[in-house]
Amino acid sequence: MKRWLLLLVLVLLGLGLLILVGCGNAKSDATTDEDGTSNVDTNTHTTITELIGPTWKLKAMDGCAVASDIVATIQFGADSMYFAQAPVNTVRGPFSVEGEKLTLQEGAMTQMAGIDEAHNAAEKTFVDLLKRVVSYKLQGTSLALLDNAGTAILEFEL
Repeated sequence: MKRWLLLLVLVLLGLGLLILVGCGNAKSDATTDEDGTSNVDTNTHTTITELIGPTWKLKAMDGCAVASDIVATIQFGADSMYFAQAPVNTVRGPFSVEGEKLTLQEGAMTQMAGIDEAHNAAEKTFVDLLKRVVSYKLQGTSLALLDNAGTAILEFEL
């Protein structure tokens, strides 16, 4: 019995690792200057008002499509607060937009347990990626949240 339990734990850890790093080849719109400075092409969004209001549904994390049973959303309010339904818990905190920059500050988060290891791993990845967001790109019905290298780390659609 202990061997089966150990085998199950190892398999679940392996699946979690695949979710976290298996699809890390995200396409980036960033360029690098001669001095090594990263430039992010974020000129595709026009105003912050397009970001505020709708509920954005997660489609990919770190360039990897999200499994159909993993549901996560984010919504930006006119009160400068964001609300995210992570794969397991909810997160709410302040955000600010200054020019091309988007800052998501840490806020309150519920602390429920996930139904399985895949949801728990997706939860951890989603929340960790929210902390790395520094900019956004909005094109039609698609929203990409970018890290400091200009890589789309969280991709959403309406």
